[in-house]
Amino acid sequence: MKSCISIILVMLALGLSSCKQDSDKPDFMPEQDKMASLLTEIHITEALTRCNYIQDRRKSNNYYKEILDNYRLSPEQFDSCIAWYSNNNKEYLELYTLVTDKLETERQLILSRYYSKEYPKSIWQELDSIQQINGFLNWNYNK
Repeated sequence: MKSCISIILVMLALGLSSCKQDSDKPDFMPEQDKMASLLTEIHITEALTRCNYIQDRRKSNNYYKEILDNYRLSPEQFDSCIAWYSNNNKEYLELYTLVTDKLETERQLILSRYYSKEYPKSIWQELDSIQQINGFLNWNYNK
């Protein structure tokens, strides 16, 4: 029984120490909204890389460097910012709430442009024409 209680106390102490608030916020850390914008840009770049819109991994690394340069951060400083947020769970959750909101706003903007009159309707006609040509070629080939 005593060993069970001591195990629970050790686990509780470890749990509380991992949630410790570290007030030593780096001086170079951007404000929360700017940090959210930075992370939004990084996540969009990651998505483009994973979907092969950025085919060369070295190019994506250049994009990351450019993003960090725009926010006047070195990779080491960025890592320090992320480490600080990972030790401050409440702020980290607030930050990622902003990031997901920004990503959703970007998604809505893209969708609204895609379905609006700004998006060229002719592309659908072009795709339809290509499908008709392919169908015609397949029809002639099968005769």
